[in-house]
Amino acid sequence: MLTKTTRAGTGTPGGVPRGRHGWQRRIEELDPVRDHEEIHRITDTALLMAELVEHGYDSERGIESLRFHFYRQVGVRMGITPTTTIGSAPTR
Repeated sequence: MLTKTTRAGTGTPGGVPRGRHGWQRRIEELDPVRDHEEIHRITDTALLMAELVEHGYDSERGIESLRFHFYRQVGVRMGITPTTTIGSAPTR
């Protein structure tokens, strides 16, 4: 049986913030030290979606944003962090 859960602090089913400023309110509720990973995930997703909405997923910027997001997530899952961004020189 499927049930709807409520994440503490959001008051919404499944913990998904509602309304125009829902995610902003959610970030403001989080502790910057304890919840920094969740804050980073939310803001990364927001930036990716903004690029796709503004430029389209098949535009040069949309493709580059998707590529960066994909490879960044692969690195996170593998436990490595990229030292360069796509198209930039390596840092030393």
